[in-house]
Amino acid sequence: MEEPTRPDVSQLLVQLLRSLHDWEQAELAAKMGVDPSTIWRYEHGTVTLQPKAKERLAAATNLPLSLVEAVLVPALEAGRGASAPFDDETFADVERAGAELGGTLAGAGRAAVALLLAALEAADLDPWERTGPPAAADRLEAADAWERLETCTAEERQFLVETCREFQTWALAERLCHESEKAASDRPEEALELAELACRMAELARGDAFFLLRLKGYTLAFLANARRVTEGPRAAEGDFTFAVNFWHTGAAPDPDLLAEWRLLDLEASLRRSLRQFAEALALHARALAAAPPEAHGRILLKKAATYEQQGEAESAIDTLREAAALVDGEREPRLRFALRFNLTAALVDLERYAEADSLLPEVKDLSAAQRNEIDQIRVVWLSGKIAAGLGRTEEARDAFEQVRRDFTAREMAYDCALVSLDLAKLHLEQGRNADVRALAEEMLWIFKAQGIEREALAALRMFCEAARKEAATVDLARRAGEALGRGRRGTGR
Repeated sequence: MEEPTRPDVSQLLVQLLRSLHDWEQAELAAKMGVDPSTIWRYEHGTVTLQPKAKERLAAATNLPLSLVEAVLVPALEAGRGASAPFDDETFADVERAGAELGGTLAGAGRAAVALLLAALEAADLDPWERTGPPAAADRLEAADAWERLETCTAEERQFLVETCREFQTWALAERLCHESEKAASDRPEEALELAELACRMAELARGDAFFLLRLKGYTLAFLANARRVTEGPRAAEGDFTFAVNFWHTGAAPDPDLLAEWRLLDLEASLRRSLRQFAEALALHARALAAAPPEAHGRILLKKAATYEQQGEAESAIDTLREAAALVDGEREPRLRFALRFNLTAALVDLERYAEADSLLPEVKDLSAAQRNEIDQIRVVWLSGKIAAGLGRTEEARDAFEQVRRDFTAREMAYDCALVSLDLAKLHLEQGRNADVRALAEEMLWIFKAQGIEREALAALRMFCEAARKEAATVDLARRAGEALGRGRRGTGR
């Protein structure tokens, strides 16, 4: 016997929204501007509700589309799942099955939606609004609003921002920008979501037109930064150009209300990712001149990264040591970890392995306190490099193998390729060419990964082809690693 068909969510959504208004199918059709037979087809599942039709349905029933997508559709999905399995007799009449399930959900949903709409209507009649010009005190409300947003899903955040005035403020947009920057190092997709939401807040915020232009420039700069880490620096250049234009076109009642040094700091990171090192260093200098003393440590940390990527490890170490005196490890533990990790990595670049090894226990402790999985993987990788430099071959091999597995599981192609080359060099130094050939075969998935620059990919391909012929050398692995390192830096990851 053929298994009966259960009504899908589109069918139930149309039934539910029609029932909320006690409309006949013809009445809903008139509101949507479609033929009544179309509504019949939606409710019987012979026609799928497309995105444009869903927009018209939401508009016809006086509901925000964001509410429909973020609240009602998930509720119907859950209700539909909870209703299974119906017995065969119920499913023998699909229309009756849909009516029973739709009626049950409509009864429960009608009260919930009515309460929500009443709250929104009340908010529209007596909207939340901060009086007076923008001020630093607004950040107190923004901190409270962020506490409520932080635990929400992306869809819930979007809905709240679109419908509630208290989530449409300049200070909350600023806060989301800063949260986006924090997330960029290990949660790039979330960084992008938060930056996009901040830009939307800037569009919805009310106030002085020139201040809002400056706010738009500010939020766009953080959006550019999020795109730099998710899509690469070329994708971020256009957003940053717009950000700077809006920033300079606008103005603020208090010049320090939105910090210009943060934009200079973000642009320096972009220029570094584009390998425009002179421009990046000039921007670091401007950011230091404009920033308050408590921000100097983090700016110097980024300046050290520019020196490191330029190949000036000694200058990077000097800058990191200068930053160490300015970073408050208690107030900014994440910055403290980054500083000690980068200093240890710079010592490894200079082959000062014993010094690096002496710093490693502190780096491990700081990483454990942060509880960030990606950081912990990178610390294992760093410990493997130190072990290899000190001749502890088995320890290094175990570390590199573990890191390769972790990066492969996360589909982090660049990092997986780089640690694979570290492992290959170890095998080649021991004459284990067959192991290098096997390693090259396991790296095939990397060639299908998106975002690896052509030069870096060509260098990796050349190494793998040599490895398959058991003709790879340590020098070839080293040169492939250098090319990949340049390409990885170019993506800003």
